[in-house]
Amino acid sequence: MGRHLTSDEWDRIEAFAQKPSYLRRPEHLLPEDAADDEDETTTVAASD
Repeated sequence: MGRHLTSDEWDRIEAFAQKPSYLRRPEHLLPEDAADDEDETTTVAASD
């Protein structure tokens, strides 16, 4: 294992935990650039 969380990852985790449970979405834990990449993939897949 040996992988440590970065400060950015901890910030995302803390922000996620502070939100009410009904507003939490797993996508909130992804880095900003990863969320953009996933949206593009979903758009392409949906158009096929």
